[in-house]
Amino acid sequence: MTNRPLKPLLLICLTTVLSACHDKKIETEEPAGPVVHGEEVEFPADSPKFRQIAISEAKKGAELARHFYGRVSTNEEVTVRVFSPVFGRVNSVLVDIGQPVHAGDVLARLESPDMAQAQSDARKAASDVNAKTHIFLRNQELVRAGSASVQDLEGSQNDMLQAQAEKTRADVKLTQLYGNPGETLDGTYPLKSPISGFVVDRNLNVGQEIRPDQQLANAPNFVMPVFVVTDPKNLWVMVDATERDLPNLHPGDTLSVQSTSFPGKKFPGKILKVGEMLDPLTRTVKVRGSVENLGDLLKPEIYVNVDIIPAGGKTAVEVPSKAVLFVDGKRYIFLEKKPGTYERREVEVADDHDDIAAITKGLSVGEHVVEDGGLYLQAILDNADG
Repeated sequence: MTNRPLKPLLLICLTTVLSACHDKKIETEEPAGPVVHGEEVEFPADSPKFRQIAISEAKKGAELARHFYGRVSTNEEVTVRVFSPVFGRVNSVLVDIGQPVHAGDVLARLESPDMAQAQSDARKAASDVNAKTHIFLRNQELVRAGSASVQDLEGSQNDMLQAQAEKTRADVKLTQLYGNPGETLDGTYPLKSPISGFVVDRNLNVGQEIRPDQQLANAPNFVMPVFVVTDPKNLWVMVDATERDLPNLHPGDTLSVQSTSFPGKKFPGKILKVGEMLDPLTRTVKVRGSVENLGDLLKPEIYVNVDIIPAGGKTAVEVPSKAVLFVDGKRYIFLEKKPGTYERREVEVADDHDDIAAITKGLSVGEHVVEDGGLYLQAILDNADG
């Protein structure tokens, strides 16, 4: 009778011992977690967790470039806005938009009273010179014959010199207006192109009156010129650069201009000038460059993507953008030292464009970079520090 109660008690103890042994066995079979050594995370060889981390190889990038958005404009060094220097009515228009012209070609003709007056003044001055020169020569002969006084000779000489001066003034004015006084003078004014290029704008028609005061002396952009002639082979590109970009921008740096209208097409150029002043509203500096308009594809006022490559620039090491982590104001990547072992390293990133980060310091070509899983490794380092 006294031994029977021991059987259930013995069964309970045996069950408890077996359960404890089973739990201990399960706990022993669970793989160990990662170990942190400073900036390094190491997983046990049998851990399945690090096998989900994706690795990519750091590659050599192109020449280090900075990316901007820009606007194409006409090159003011090869652009002329034509205004009429005389009052007149348009008699004929000889060119249209898109037409090539040479320096000196007539763009339009005006019936101009100003031109007629200048021509009349030149003719009158020439006639006056002839008459007064004749009087002077006659007085010379009379003085030699004793029939005229020296005073009369000196007076006629002064009149002749004044007439010559007036003729010079009239000829200069006519030359400035007409360009070649030897041409037929019929009271019409030929509006000529001062440069060779293409007509890109025209703002006059036959019968329209043109005035010389249409152009404001200090603000010509407020009034439309009658013609705009430019050379479209070479254009300007305008870029707004931030304060951070200024140390890397210099005249002579190479440009590569691309337009969404022509995918894959690159237009070469260079920086001409970096602005001296910062715009207080936009906090940017104007950068002006020239671009070769290959095939005349680019048009003024279109928006473009601009890559600026510093002169004597260096190449960067390229990795996927998602491989770079931003922690406490610094940028880091994780490198695979060997399978299961990863080291965090600080890097300097020059540019991040099209999901590619250009690294200039802290990484070499060929090193294995953690592309996916960097945040997980960073969390392990954070927990170890905590």
